[in-house]
Amino acid sequence: MPLKVSCAKCGGVLHAPDDAGGKKGKCPNCGNILPIPLDAPKVTDSMAGAGGLEGLPATAMVGNPVPRPAEPRGFGSTSAMPAGAAGRVATESKPYGGGSVAAQPNPFSPPEPNRPRPMPHPAPLGSTQPAGRKSWVRARRGLWWVRLGILLYLIAGIFTAVLAAAEPLGIHLPDKDPGYLGIHRLSFTGELFLAAGFAPTLLGLLLVVLGRFGVANTPTTSGARGPALWAAIFTLLALIGLLAVGLMVGQEVRTGSAPDISPSSEVVNGFGRDSRGQVEVLNTQERVKRYLDSTIMRSFDLPGTISRFGLLALILCGVLGESWFLSAIGRVGANLQDRRTCGRATFLCWLGSLLVIVFAFGWLTYAIFGNAELQPLCNKWFALNLGTRTAISAGVLGAIGFIGAVLYIRMLGSARAAIAARIG
Repeated sequence: MPLKVSCAKCGGVLHAPDDAGGKKGKCPNCGNILPIPLDAPKVTDSMAGAGGLEGLPATAMVGNPVPRPAEPRGFGSTSAMPAGAAGRVATESKPYGGGSVAAQPNPFSPPEPNRPRPMPHPAPLGSTQPAGRKSWVRARRGLWWVRLGILLYLIAGIFTAVLAAAEPLGIHLPDKDPGYLGIHRLSFTGELFLAAGFAPTLLGLLLVVLGRFGVANTPTTSGARGPALWAAIFTLLALIGLLAVGLMVGQEVRTGSAPDISPSSEVVNGFGRDSRGQVEVLNTQERVKRYLDSTIMRSFDLPGTISRFGLLALILCGVLGESWFLSAIGRVGANLQDRRTCGRATFLCWLGSLLVIVFAFGWLTYAIFGNAELQPLCNKWFALNLGTRTAISAGVLGAIGFIGAVLYIRMLGSARAAIAARIG
């Protein structure tokens, strides 16, 4: 006869087979799992009706008749979790390498004494590709070549200023015309100017061009590749302009048609004569024109015209190249997070803009007020002897060039040091 079991949860009745004592069954009303005692009351088949175990598989009833004690509810307990969650926790809490799912360490447990903590690796520099380090090495080598070229600029400027101020200050150079090279109308003084001024400047500009093309190898992520490349291109154009000036001047010197490069008295004093022989006051533009026409850049022949365009390319392209290169160095410093490089590049930009403003202010002041209003100041200046004026001019220009070259070299040195610190 079937066994009768009452559900303590909903009050429903389960009719189990007479051999189901000690097993488990499911309530037909709420689905609660009910233990079937061995001494459960029996009922007749007519009273059980369609009883049975209400669809519960026979294998589900096979088990331990003794109920499992409840697990204490505390830290790490899974008794309060829904069905299936405890199994996932048990699977994920296996030791390292014990299952297919990687185990997660307990955040509240102290670190193991014998397991070293992983150290964070630094982010790759510039690029994640192996070529990133090589690019920075090439850029650093290019900065070295640029610095060497600036040193040659400085040497050329110092020697040129000394030679220009020697004669007005009473320092007599050997008066040998032609000089030791034997070129007609090229004196020994002219040879000194070529050896101490033109040759180091040409060599330094060549080194600067090569160095800036090297700096253009910086990684793309640094943001300095484009400005450095444009700086190298404009500097190359400036070098072409200097070569044009040198070739044309050399051709004129070789043929003996180039006069002395010293300015005439009317260019120095600002007074000249027009076509009718009357005295006229010369402005700055007229002085420059007459000086070029009387020396090595005459406007009425082809070599002089080429020399003028070469000089114009040297000045304009040189200024543009310097502005782009300072921008590239500033971006290198920002990418490397080096405050010294950024600060020195910014200071050089500020100093260059200040010089441009001073020059433009003086030029506009002269154009607005004219020569008449500024004549007293000009008379005081020209009242000084030639040696004093040359010494003052050479001193001011030499000081500006020396300070600028030192700051430029320091900026390049800080950029090289920042790259070396990052690439090791």
